[in-house]
Amino acid sequence: MVPATVGGVVTLVLLVLPGLVFELIRQRRRAGRQDSAFAEISRVLVVGLVIGAITVTLLAVISLVGPRSLVTLAELTTANRAWLAQHAVALGWTAWAYGIVSVTLAALLAALLPGTDPAGRIHAESGWLTAFDRLPRLMRQQLGLTATPIARLSVRLADGTVYLGDRAEFSTDLSLDDRELALAGALACRPPGAAEAQPLPDWHRVLLHGDQIADILVQYVPGRPTSASRPSEPAWTTPLRWACARALGRPDEARWLDLLEAPAAHRLTALRLLGVELMVLLVVAALIRLG
Repeated sequence: MVPATVGGVVTLVLLVLPGLVFELIRQRRRAGRQDSAFAEISRVLVVGLVIGAITVTLLAVISLVGPRSLVTLAELTTANRAWLAQHAVALGWTAWAYGIVSVTLAALLAALLPGTDPAGRIHAESGWLTAFDRLPRLMRQQLGLTATPIARLSVRLADGTVYLGDRAEFSTDLSLDDRELALAGALACRPPGAAEAQPLPDWHRVLLHGDQIADILVQYVPGRPTSASRPSEPAWTTPLRWACARALGRPDEARWLDLLEAPAAHRLTALRLLGVELMVLLVVAALIRLG
């Protein structure tokens, strides 16, 4: 069924918004999995409806404190255009409240589920993704490092050749035999039977095919902060970033990108953010009722 009115389109977007956020976060956290289009669409719809129902319930409770602060679902479905135009401010505030609360709930659910929590023990993903990407980022968060550690690899091929280098690019959406792994940095090669590896100073990348790899050794070395990874920040935004980090319970040195991802990566951060949002809605509802 295709919505025929603007209200129908808005309602459809509000229903699938939390599900879309949930699925986008899941895709970012589990790049090693492959799901059919039917599974993805079904997950979006089901999660969107569940989180939407929870959000509507929370807003209904808040509307009991201040009935005029939020437009109820009954008013939205039965009111005419003139009534909606007269209550445009309340309608906009309700849409904002639904959007922000539902998105926060989606991030909280994504942080709680196995495979999306970086501190979890069970992940439905490849060991390549865990060792090459997830663990370095987790080490940076838990140890408070200024740069993500570099994965230094020793890759032994089926014929006995060993290549040494820093992990560069690697594919995750293919079967293990079809994957490709790229090494960069200080490259070296040890032929079969050789005692020492010989450096490869004139080369920038080594591309290895998955079906040729016998095993991989991983060593994490300190990262090298660069201007590209840590761009300069305007002085006036630093206190604002610190305030946001403290409000979310994150370290002061956390970057804006870390703060944006924090609700989906840390359940306590998502819970704190949800509590602040509900408190703001309750205070506004109480003020409107007293006024």
